[in-house]
Amino acid sequence: MKYLRKIFESDFTEKEVDELKDLCEGSLVYLLDEDFHIRVRHSNKRKERIRIEIYKGELAFPKPFNWNDIDDYFITFYQILSKNYQLQTNWADCTVKFDYRKPAKNIWECESIWVSHEDMLNNVIIDKNYIGVITIFIEKKRNSMKYIRKIFESDFTKEIILEYLESCFVDYIDQGYKFVYYDGTNTGFFSSYTMEINLGEPKGEFNKIAEIGRKITEISENFEDNMRKVNIEYPNFTYYYNVFFDEIQYQNGNQDLIVYIEISIRK
Repeated sequence: MKYLRKIFESDFTEKEVDELKDLCEGSLVYLLDEDFHIRVRHSNKRKERIRIEIYKGELAFPKPFNWNDIDDYFITFYQILSKNYQLQTNWADCTVKFDYRKPAKNIWECESIWVSHEDMLNNVIIDKNYIGVITIFIEKKRNSMKYIRKIFESDFTKEIILEYLESCFVDYIDQGYKFVYYDGTNTGFFSSYTMEINLGEPKGEFNKIAEIGRKITEISENFEDNMRKVNIEYPNFTYYYNVFFDEIQYQNGNQDLIVYIEISIRK
């Protein structure tokens, strides 16, 4: 773990977390008087990252609000934040997540939309109504290529590779998915890391399947680009990357569509 901490440079200290809380509350003090709340979370599992959540009422059951009610305050706050901290981006290079709570027939309909840095600065928010929670992730600054090179200069343990893969697929890790390690050393195959994503019932889910396919494609391209750069300096290592789909048939006749992301790396 000491080695991994050096790779990621360092974790956020309690003092840094408190300073960020003070910045958030000071910048959005006018919203606090209107029943808005700011939650700054720092998990022991992800000490190199801080989550900022802005909502009205209670976080578990937020009161929907309109973007026009907070846009001036929030954009000013966002500008200060982006100048002083490293904002974590998702697979599509977006920095702010909007979770909506829209009224449906009997329940609230939940939906998440990510907004890019440029759109946030230019106040380009397409859906302005029924916002439940706005989330921003702050992370420690690090050089990704420097990090990858350290992996290939190291003893190349499976734990170190796992850290890198999880940083590439952070969106899925946050949703509870994980890579499972398979040791193929004694079988003649590459050792591999596989993530299994259950898309649920495939019937009528074309848009969902297309969306996750697009996400995986973009993540794959970024991964491939990084690996090609590493391969220039370290031509003696090989890697294999595969994405494939399968169906699970249950006894009751239902089906689930599964996406498998399989990555094999050998020095």
